[in-house]
Amino acid sequence: MKFLSLIIVLALVMLVVSSPLPKNDSADGDSKDLKAESKDSKDDSKNSKAESADSKGDSKDSKDDSKKSKDDSKDVKAESADSKGDSKNAGAAAAGASVLKSQKYNDFEISDGVAGKAEEEATALFKDINRNNLAATSEEDLKRIKAVHDVAEDAEVEAFNPAVKSATGPDAEAIQAGKIKNKVLKLEATVLALQIEEAKGKNVADKLAVEEKKLKKNISLDIEKAGKPTKGVPFDGTT
Repeated sequence: MKFLSLIIVLALVMLVVSSPLPKNDSADGDSKDLKAESKDSKDDSKNSKAESADSKGDSKDSKDDSKKSKDDSKDVKAESADSKGDSKNAGAAAAGASVLKSQKYNDFEISDGVAGKAEEEATALFKDINRNNLAATSEEDLKRIKAVHDVAEDAEVEAFNPAVKSATGPDAEAIQAGKIKNKVLKLEATVLALQIEEAKGKNVADKLAVEEKKLKKNISLDIEKAGKPTKGVPFDGTT
């Protein structure tokens, strides 16, 4: 009987030991919840960083727009100032006041650069002269226009001619092309001065026709070399 009881007890013990422990569903659930919360927290952190980056980007764009607006404003003011300056000079010319200033040859020469636009560049030097009312041009401005001719003439004889003779190859070609542009400048001043004198009542028709023909010829020579490099020669002269 005791032996039977012992066997029963041992059987029960073995049964208990071999039985699996029940899973802790509550613990697993809590662990899953914690992981989910951690993931949500990371997502929130990512979203926060993304929003911060967007905010910085918007701030940078705002600064760039502000800077661009200021630059545009400066450009508008500069253009306005130039426009006022041109308008002021035009008004002075119309009233017969002097608008041209004394300049050094090296500051107004047009020989350096490229060929093809010598006429445009030379004309720009006298842009403040009112060509619609040349009779109103001041005597001082007329003297300065003639002085441009004289200085350009001296530069041609004393600087360009020797430079062309001593140069070789492409350098000689560039200096020769620069000499042509200097001729256009010289003749533009000559023709304008004669036109002013004619407008003031002086009989210069024959001389004007000759100088206009020379100017037209040199403008054509400059256009033939359009786009090619031109070179000036330093010269000490003042209008």
